[in-house]
Amino acid sequence: MQNKIQELSHSNTNIEFLGPYSALQIPELYSKIDFTWAYYTPKIELHKYAAPNKFYEHIFFKTPIITSSCIPQNKEIESLGSGIKVNAEDFSASEMEKLDRLISEIQSKKNEIHNRLEIHWKENYEIYYETIKRSEVCA
Repeated sequence: MQNKIQELSHSNTNIEFLGPYSALQIPELYSKIDFTWAYYTPKIELHKYAAPNKFYEHIFFKTPIITSSCIPQNKEIESLGSGIKVNAEDFSASEMEKLDRLISEIQSKKNEIHNRLEIHWKENYEIYYETIKRSEVCA
């Protein structure tokens, strides 16, 4: 996949291939992107049940997400209005046109999404580990 992305980055000014990165660089990288891309295929059974890191990253870094319709977190993404779900197996022209339209719609609401994700993180995930520790100690 690296070769394909490098090839695309050479022929498209809006695609930049950054190569390998460390975990410490993730905040800086997220500050440079418009969307979190989280592709999962229904052909892999685990993807239907995954709790993908990219889902949580999109909330933490307040970045809209484009992800596959097969992941269980799509209901949360839909209720937040924070992303786009795609059929991971359909690359038809009509699906690409639909995706292009949805990307434009999401970009026009970027500030609203940022605010919703910030609130959602604080209310649901910010003290996740502390909550788990308390529930396990009390149990």
